Amino acid sequence: MSKFLLKVLLFFVFHLSFLYADEITIVADEWCPYNCVPGSDKPGYVVEVANLIFAKKGHRLIYKTDSWSRTLKGVQQGIYTGAIAATREELPDGIFPENNLGFYGNYFVVRSESEWRYESLSSLRNLKLGVIKDYNYGDSINNYIQNSPTTVVKSGADAVKKNLGDLYRGIIDVYLEDHNVANYETKQLSLEKYLKLAGSEGKPIALYIGFTPTSKHSHQYAQLLSDGISEIRSSGELADILAKYGLKGWQ
Repeated sequence: MSKFLLKVLLFFVFHLSFLYADEITIVADEWCPYNCVPGSDKPGYVVEVANLIFAKKGHRLIYKTDSWSRTLKGVQQGIYTGAIAATREELPDGIFPENNLGFYGNYFVVRSESEWRYESLSSLRNLKLGVIKDYNYGDSINNYIQNSPTTVVKSGADAVKKNLGDLYRGIIDVYLEDHNVANYETKQLSLEKYLKLAGSEGKPIALYIGFTPTSKHSHQYAQLLSDGISEIRSSGELADILAKYGLKGWQ
């Protein structure tokens, strides 16, 4: 092989490697066990699943935390590649895989001594309800939050911890959170003796990684992720990842 042909071949190999070895940046506020502390041995099962699937295809996954509001805005504008645990309502122009990465639901967390339980939206009246800015809680809860003067809205990458801390200290009366997140974080904060679940509202909501509408690669990423979920479910790799977080499969 001539030196010229060798250079041409190396040129194409070099540029093809960049074509297929993309950096994929996924972002969210901390929401354990879905996504936790970046760089830790347990960064969250959604992060581990995405990393496994994309690494098999030669892509490098980067996981960062940001407030949920900035995450959605950043993905919408193409600053970030994808938003972890996004719904189509939160990211209406986003590109979503067919297969989801689990389900979450609206659960109400109270202090252990509280006798209150959720019965209906009216049972929340006059209570200080803690929520997170720009989360999608479903139409009925979203409408209540918008019209309730006693709702306390938190933001930031550590909004879950802030709300749980406020609940423990009595600053709020009730905190609206997914039960997996509530159970996981209360244990991490050693608050499981002081907080408990007190009912739920609505049906479970499928969660995804929603990809930016600004990238021509987003449809490819969504398809790779969707196909990969099926593959690692069949291989048992998904079950192994979930077991690290004390969880079981959602299908």
